[in-house]
Amino acid sequence: MNENLILSKVQVEDNVFLDQLILYGLTLTTYSSEMIFLIAERQNIVAKLRKKVVRTSAIQISTIGSMNMVDEYFEELRHSQKKEENNLSGEVINFNQLETEEIKKIG
Repeated sequence: MNENLILSKVQVEDNVFLDQLILYGLTLTTYSSEMIFLIAERQNIVAKLRKKVVRTSAIQISTIGSMNMVDEYFEELRHSQKKEENNLSGEVINFNQLETEEIKKIG
């Protein structure tokens, strides 16, 4: 679910900006009736400052089962990132040196 409400138009010199309220609603496919994550974003134009001010709020409502699934995803992500960190050799490759060595092999 995405909804964009235009509250007003603000003109600053030759530019027109929209004062908006944007709502996003997200669910997990497996737990679509058991979890919802709502994000509200307000984009407010301050004409005196010639700036856009963006404020964002979020709320998550869910059952224990869906939260356990989110926790499992998070743990899998952390585990895979640690595994990738352990696979890094720490070796630094200088691309200029690599290109020179490749040119010598070709020539």
